This record gives sequence, structure tokens and C-alpha cells, in this order.
Amino acid sequence: ESPSEASSIDPEDNASNNTSRLRDDAMAFRNIISFLLTFIKKDKHAESLLEKMALRLAQAAHTRAARDLAFCMGQLPMNEKSLRKLMELLPRYRHKLADDDVLAPNLSITQTRILTLTRILTLTLAPTPTLGTSTSAASAPR
Repeated sequence: ESPSEASSIDPEDNASNNTSRLRDDAMAFRNIISFLLTFIKKDKHAESLLEKMALRLAQAAHTRAARDLAFCMGQLPMNEKSLRKLMELLPRYRHKLADDDVLAPNLSITQTRILTLTRILTLTLAPTPTLGTSTSAASAPR
């Protein structure tokens, strides 16, 4: 075997190895972040992180950074205030949602959290019956 044959690298093998390594790196990152974000317990901390991540997402120069930030945002605990903040900042990072890997975590945020928000708002905004406006059979004239 000549030295030139031993040092030749198949471009397909190299590309495959790089893709595999990037996928492994992304999975390791997601596992670490998922673990770390379980320690965020206070709503104020989650809201602050969400806002900072959304602003960074808007400015992310690389696809990988945008995908990582979107994943992190999807892992944070949400409440009504943080969801409103996310929607308020949407015009700033909307252009990043063209990438399916950025869009998916944000869809997850909205689909699962909007149901919760809807329930909260329904309970909060539901009219409470007053004493004089009850329509029950007990209060109907006889």
C-alpha cells in the first residue's frame, strides 16, 4: 500500500462522519440543557431566560444556534406572562421560523401552552353570578 493510497479519504465517508458527529453533539447538547433547565423553578427566572433567548434567536447568525435556542425556549416552564412575552417578541424572530427545526419547538410551546392559557383565561375571565341574577329554578317566581 503506497502512502498516497493510505492518506486518501473518501469524501462520502468524511461527510457521513461529520453529519454523525454533529447529530451526536446536538443530542448531547439537548440532554445537558434538558437536565439544566429542570432547575429553573421560579416563573420570574423562566420569563427572563425566555425573553433573552427570544432576543438572541432573532439575532442568531447560524442555523445551529437558532435551533439550539429554539430548543431551549421549548424546554422552559411557561405561564401566562411568559407566553405573552413570547408573542410580543414574535415579530423580532419570526424570520427564523422558516427553519422547521426552529419552528417545531415554538409550535410545541404554543400548542401545549395555549391550551393551558385558554383554560386560565376562561377561568379568570368567566363571569361570576351575582346574587340578583341567578337563573336557577329555586329563584324562579312561583
